[in-house]
Amino acid sequence: MFLKNNYFFEKQIGQGGYGTVYKVSHIKTGKQYTCKITEKELKSKNEINIMKLLKNKKHIIHYHDHFEDNKHHYIIMELCNGRNIYNAYTLINNHENKTMYRQKYIQQCIYAIEDCHKNNIIHRDIKLNNFILKQNDAKSDVKLIDFGLSEIGENKSLFRKSGCPHFMPPECILQETDINYVLTPAYDIWSLGVLICMFYKNTLPFTGKNTEKVIKNIALHEPDLRGIFNPDLYFILKEIFNKNPFDRPNIHEVKEVFTSNVI
Repeated sequence: MFLKNNYFFEKQIGQGGYGTVYKVSHIKTGKQYTCKITEKELKSKNEINIMKLLKNKKHIIHYHDHFEDNKHHYIIMELCNGRNIYNAYTLINNHENKTMYRQKYIQQCIYAIEDCHKNNIIHRDIKLNNFILKQNDAKSDVKLIDFGLSEIGENKSLFRKSGCPHFMPPECILQETDINYVLTPAYDIWSLGVLICMFYKNTLPFTGKNTEKVIKNIALHEPDLRGIFNPDLYFILKEIFNKNPFDRPNIHEVKEVFTSNVI
């Protein structure tokens, strides 16, 4: 526990390769927030700029403030107390409720990605752990978090693998092909497809005994869609998992499938 720039750092609540996360409270108001601490050389200024662009979007964690010292950036955001959406979903016992919340969670994930893409932002780390509930209640709103890998603008070179291997699209893996792959919003679409599969199959569409095998399967093989019986869902997933990012549906086309009927 320590004090920094009018904030009392109560306890550490998260740790990752791109920063440490604390629960904090403002000394004067007592209001609680989340603070992500990142080293200055880890693109943290880019993350701050992105969060400012997405400020107050309903399904994206709200940016509040930031400050810095000689070594670190401190990003102050709204406090979210809920589980990640998949863990929350698995705790629901009633079958009808599970269907309702599955639809709700996926829709709200889509809304969050839609807001990113409308603002020319590619998240690049869409996965289950980065969608959490605002409160520890299944009825709470979904929030997209962690913009440490995000980019503003597309058509940038895909120069490195990043994020969770199971959620990576093939263009992030295949660097030497006959197609000059660049970063596009289709990156997030592929990752969203993996997330959707987890809700409907309880398994990943690409698996392997180790990371190298997973990456090879993503690059060379078709997704495992066994157990997907709804034809609309099966068709959109087949389109999402097109190896060529330029042939995948955009977020508006995916949204249409999940908002026009119950799947």
